[in-house]
Amino acid sequence: MNQGETTSTNLRTTERVLKLRRYLFESNLFRFVYHRLAPMFRARFASAPAPERLQRALDLTRIEFARFQSLGEKFEFTPRVMLIHPIQDLINGTWKETENAIEDILPTMPLLKTADIFLATDVEKNYFTRDAHFQPEGASLISDILAQSHQKVPPN
Repeated sequence: MNQGETTSTNLRTTERVLKLRRYLFESNLFRFVYHRLAPMFRARFASAPAPERLQRALDLTRIEFARFQSLGEKFEFTPRVMLIHPIQDLINGTWKETENAIEDILPTMPLLKTADIFLATDVEKNYFTRDAHFQPEGASLISDILAQSHQKVPPN
């Protein structure tokens, strides 16, 4: 194959790809799959971080928890930690492992756990499907949890 044939073949391939892409983005079925099913697959099949990376993150978090604890002592307030799980943790059932890992590195601060509360709702309606940030419903649930927990903790 000479240079001209290669260029012509590449051009035809590019045109086919662009045509397929246009067709897909105009397809209702594709839009449904892209916006509804793909995020579910991404959430369900997201790979866990490498053990070394997870350990490094936990080590750094332990340092920050200790710093937070000392700030509480210095400025006379009770620091608390709220554990908000990513959607993958809730869907894949790994939330308890996350809670255990955080409890292992947490000093004597109270840990407000949210998994049970989220699991009692329609989990996927609380998060945006494309990027797993909270939808208004999820943000509202978090604010309710914070408000309720604030009422339970007496001031210093």
